[in-house]
Amino acid sequence: MAPHQFVLRLRLEQAKKLLRINQLSLSEVALAVGFFDQSHFSNVFKRAFGMSPRAFVKTL
Repeated sequence: MAPHQFVLRLRLEQAKKLLRINQLSLSEVALAVGFFDQSHFSNVFKRAFGMSPRAFVKTL
C-alpha cells in the first residue's frame, strides 16, 4: 500500500468513528479528518466503502 493510500485509509476510518458518534455534521467530520470540503470527502468515502457517508449513517 502506498503511503498516501495508508494515510487516506486512516483518515477514512477516523471519519467512520466520528460518523458513528453522530454529533457532528458531514462537513464538520470532513474538516476534522483533513479533507478540504464535504464534497471531496463524500467522493473519497464512496469510492472506498461503496456508499456515501450519509448512507453509512443511515445504516447505523
